[in-house]
Amino acid sequence: MQISSKIKICGIRQQMIAQAAQELGASHLGFILYEPSPRCISLRSALEIMDSLEQPRPSMVLVDVAPSSSKSSSCNHSAIDFFQIHFPLDTDPTQIREWSEIVGRE
Repeated sequence: MQISSKIKICGIRQQMIAQAAQELGASHLGFILYEPSPRCISLRSALEIMDSLEQPRPSMVLVDVAPSSSKSSSCNHSAIDFFQIHFPLDTDPTQIREWSEIVGRE
């Protein structure tokens, strides 16, 4: 049995990097929304980069750390395939459920 792995290239900030990742076979492109990160990009810029890619394009993954509910809601866009959320272990389970309700589950 052959296992089919998926490859995510994360920290995309430039269209040429996204295009190169796509050409090399990346299945997912990750865009960091966490503002303290040196690889942070605005949602608008991330969407522009994804829109510039030829179809079929890799899946779009937004990555953030304990985002506010309003920020999570603003990221509910049809072009976004996945939302990867990092959070402290002591995060209230109610908050985690709220994120799941806003962005969905997989």
